[in-house]
Amino acid sequence: ELSPHSLTAKIDVILLPPLKVLFLSMVAYYVLSVGASKLSLEDVASSVRPFVHASVILCMAWTSMRWKKELLLGLKYHPKMISMGMSHTIGKILSMLIFILTVLILLQIFHVDIWPLLAFGGIGAAAVGFAAKDVISNFCGGLMLSITRPFHIGEQILLPSLSIEGPVEEIGWYLTVIRDKDKRAVYLPNAIFSSALVINTARM
Repeated sequence: ELSPHSLTAKIDVILLPPLKVLFLSMVAYYVLSVGASKLSLEDVASSVRPFVHASVILCMAWTSMRWKKELLLGLKYHPKMISMGMSHTIGKILSMLIFILTVLILLQIFHVDIWPLLAFGGIGAAAVGFAAKDVISNFCGGLMLSITRPFHIGEQILLPSLSIEGPVEEIGWYLTVIRDKDKRAVYLPNAIFSSALVINTARM
């Protein structure tokens, strides 16, 4: 359980670097706008204004990423609340959401019409999805492993159909690593676990 002092320290660690960058960008914009008004170059100041708005959005995204990192580090010491695999999955999903939202807001700031990009992205996503269906199936398999949690890192499992037995060393987005009886690393695509029989000998 965090004390008020440690909680304040964490907030300082999260907010201080983004606020420094934001403060410097605001000071630079203020100096530039004052100089432009003295030299009758108002167009220069107006053209720089979107970059200031973009710096605010980037600092907010940076703060969100740092907050997410500290949150997941805190959950790491509370395994009863959430497993390590689930926290890893939640961290990846949050990172993707923050990245996508940041890019969409930046495109709006610079007056880029996103609808043609979304239409082209839909067609491209369909083509890429068809070409990379194995990658997507392994990604979905890794997501299901994180949700259903048939085994955790360090547990001993047996795959009778593949004659593989050993402790789980890593559960990634695409691959799961098992150390077999001969101490060899076995890399299994996550899609295998959607149809393979898994015996978790650590939960006997």
